[in-house]
Amino acid sequence: MMVLFAPGMMPCSWKAVQQKTIWGTFLLLGGAMTMTTAMTQAGVAQWLADHIHSMVVGMNWWQTVLTMMVGTHIIRLGMLSNVAAVAMLAPVVFAMAPKLGLHPVAFTLLVCDTDTFAYLLPTQITAAVIAHSTETFSTADYAKVGSVAVLIAIAYGVCVMAPWYALLGMPVWNPAAAWPF
Repeated sequence: MMVLFAPGMMPCSWKAVQQKTIWGTFLLLGGAMTMTTAMTQAGVAQWLADHIHSMVVGMNWWQTVLTMMVGTHIIRLGMLSNVAAVAMLAPVVFAMAPKLGLHPVAFTLLVCDTDTFAYLLPTQITAAVIAHSTETFSTADYAKVGSVAVLIAIAYGVCVMAPWYALLGMPVWNPAAAWPF
């Protein structure tokens, strides 16, 4: 990066680089990545997961999965990276499954897969931040379309993927089912 921006090292001038760079997007990406790291290191995600856990105790499997899917989307509002979010949430969700009487692999796959469809704010996905910087759509427009996409992903997870995992031998409602692969 230093070579790119060092005066005289590249054929373009600093003024040209400065004029064609979306500085607001750089600052937003840097801030969002820092916030993701801070949430992880401060234990905020674990704290939120503990609160969600207390809400789902005693629910049947589909209510638990549904609540966890919605809950992780709330946790994801402050996170930019899907990879960082799943890396942070997957161990928490996996550890929570036996306490709830659910299959850990199926439960983790269902909740974390749905979490990859975090389209409520443009700041939740790097590509959306870049697209949003073009100013061709507003955050409200993004949220309207994104909320529908999130609801479809949640319905797909509960109504299609949960039965599919059961067909593969990992029913989310049976914690004793062996990992078939």
